[in-house]
Amino acid sequence: MPKTGNREVVVNRTFLLPKNETASFEGDLRLGKLNICVIAKEDEEAKDATTSWEFTIPQQQAAVAMLSMHPTLTITLTNWKNPLGLTFTKPIKIGQQGDGTAIGMNMVVHRIGDIHLVTLELYLGGTY
Repeated sequence: MPKTGNREVVVNRTFLLPKNETASFEGDLRLGKLNICVIAKEDEEAKDATTSWEFTIPQQQAAVAMLSMHPTLTITLTNWKNPLGLTFTKPIKIGQQGDGTAIGMNMVVHRIGDIHLVTLELYLGGTY
């Protein structure tokens, strides 16, 4: 697996995301699959670009179904609309796996017209 610093790159995706639409795909985090959704939206009342993320775990009734459960990571990008691109200043920790391994991410987003060019990386391990 490729590395960025001391973090293992487990997902690297680039996609075109129209305004107010959702991109979705699956990532492999070693201990299991993760559904990933990225939403780009605008909020006319907000001044700055913001990012939020949320993990959701599907509720299953049968213990056997635990093997097929895939949590979902939803990343919402609000007002990311700079054509030169916006990014975090460094990778950020967004959670951890059941074994304590850190999950991190970084991304860069360019907005051209109503299309967001998004490159997203998810990491396992490392420091943040």
